[in-house]
Amino acid sequence: MLIVDLSIERIRAYRRYLGMNVSEFARHLGVYEALIRHMDKPNWSPTADTLRRLERPIPDDFMPPGVKIEREAA
Repeated sequence: MLIVDLSIERIRAYRRYLGMNVSEFARHLGVYEALIRHMDKPNWSPTADTLRRLERPIPDDFMPPGVKIEREAA
């Protein structure tokens, strides 16, 4: 899974975890609803800046159910 894809899935899963609709989630994040209106569509392609803004409030250890990160050996 690419980092961008993981970030998008974390954002989607965090919204579901909070039990918010897109409008409520936008208010929670302090962003315009238009920025995330299409976040549940498979082809949603936010900018890097948008991903950073949306990832900021998500706890570092939050992972979507079923996603496991394997770290490379040093």
